Amino acid sequence: MKANRRQWLAGVASLAICSVPFKAWAAVVAPKVPLRARPLPLEDVRLRPSVYATAVDVNVDYLLSLSPDRFLHNFRKYAGLEPKAPIYGGWESDTIAGHSLGHYMTALVLAWQQTGNAECRRRADYIVGELALCQAQRHDGYFGALGRKTKDGAIVDGEAIFPEVMKGQIKSGGFDNGEALSYARDKGGPALRAMTYAERGEKLRALGKLIHGARDQLIELAIANGGNTRSDAKFDIDGASGTLLYYAE
Repeated sequence: MKANRRQWLAGVASLAICSVPFKAWAAVVAPKVPLRARPLPLEDVRLRPSVYATAVDVNVDYLLSLSPDRFLHNFRKYAGLEPKAPIYGGWESDTIAGHSLGHYMTALVLAWQQTGNAECRRRADYIVGELALCQAQRHDGYFGALGRKTKDGAIVDGEAIFPEVMKGQIKSGGFDNGEALSYARDKGGPALRAMTYAERGEKLRALGKLIHGARDQLIELAIANGGNTRSDAKFDIDGASGTLLYYAE
């Protein structure tokens, strides 16, 4: 029996979350060399003048040279709000706009933790506030910047790429970040830590096989929704399943 798209996505989500671990069947692998050091929170460490501190300063300067409003362009546009700044080029002007904003937010928060730079923290908070505004403006819980290419090559709101997932799962009541975080801490995390490395490998292997088994359907889905060429779609999907199967070993 062939699984439909929703069933496939539900299966992927179930495996990825690892909420129900397999029964233990192998001993936990202990490190061969006793651990003598553990990482400290970034906010507890400050670098003295050095090439390392200079590198951090250069990173911060670069982050502050970028414009949050340019990254937020499509989020506001697709929410029916006037963008505050022109969109960046490259990927941001193609169908995967919004991708870079996630990296930018992560970098801002890490830089703030590492240096205490208040502007990095202010920008991260500002972005979260803007995204919340975009979500509220759309009234259905969805917000995003991804685009979708039409047959004539125009890029339009990419919401249609996720009709079943977004409307059938998240859009019914919005995405509850607090609930997701609690689930990860209370169920997902303990379940994952209770698994041996071998068991985790089996989970990755099962997910890789699942994706590979749905390869043809996923290729057609990528071509229809993302405007991908068949070669691009094969590269992405085979890369996903291949990476999972590699790490499963």
